Amino acid sequence: MKFKTSAILTVLTVVATLGYVTACDSSSRLATKISGPWSGTSVRFDKKTVTDGTYTPVYEFTKVGSGSEGTVTMTARISITLPINSQINAEGTAPVSATAAAVATVSGLWHAHDEDEIKLAFDPATLKVDVDPDVQFAIASVLTNYDTDSTATVSPQVLKAFRDQATHGMNDVITKIHEFDDIHFQSDNMMTAEIHKQRQTFVRPQ
Repeated sequence: MKFKTSAILTVLTVVATLGYVTACDSSSRLATKISGPWSGTSVRFDKKTVTDGTYTPVYEFTKVGSGSEGTVTMTARISITLPINSQINAEGTAPVSATAAAVATVSGLWHAHDEDEIKLAFDPATLKVDVDPDVQFAIASVLTNYDTDSTATVSPQVLKAFRDQATHGMNDVITKIHEFDDIHFQSDNMMTAEIHKQRQTFVRPQ
């Protein structure tokens, strides 16, 4: 049986249109499902950037209009530990490390690429890092061989050192996060996604 060229082209056009519509529907459905806040688990910074530190992200996806794109804000709780080289005092103790807590926020844009992939682009100019002035020190004792904790408010210079580390670490993070790939929803309140070659789990904050 022979088909006319025009008939074949018509069929191909219909198939292509259906494929495009289906892809758009899939992207729109993903955009709707992912809209809102998602809290992730703790992730270690690249040791080449921050030797000892973690960040725990919350992503807030806001959908714009009825399409499959919008704005995204990441809020990350950060913990960074820096070593201290201090002499032992008369009591036989010395601080050996200091750990600071910080909160970072950064904004950007996103769009649903297909049924299981979100493309993201963060704006480094929006990155803001706030460091808690109360820092926890680990105090080592040569008499007991035990470490104890002590909290103290530190100087602006020390805070700046921690802020610089946190900012450096978060800049590295946001330059590497370009997509949420292979997204799977276990429920309306739980999903997994591959981010920069790491499988991560997210839940809706309570």
